[in-house]
Amino acid sequence: MKYYKVKKEADQKRRKDGSIYIADELYTGKEAARQHLNLAFMEQVEISKNKTFWSFGARFQIEEVNV
Repeated sequence: MKYYKVKKEADQKRRKDGSIYIADELYTGKEAARQHLNLAFMEQVEISKNKTFWSFGARFQIEEVNV
């Protein structure tokens, strides 16, 4: 699935709605358009929806750990 991932440089920058960007947070295309997010602060990534999780209302990618 295609997501827009917030770049680390945009962490804690203000959004137009008064909220902030969170580094590595994922948004779908519809979410980004509906919330009028600045795509210059994001990169497009392809991630399976099964490899994401929600934490405190934000979606992130599950990091794989090699033991």
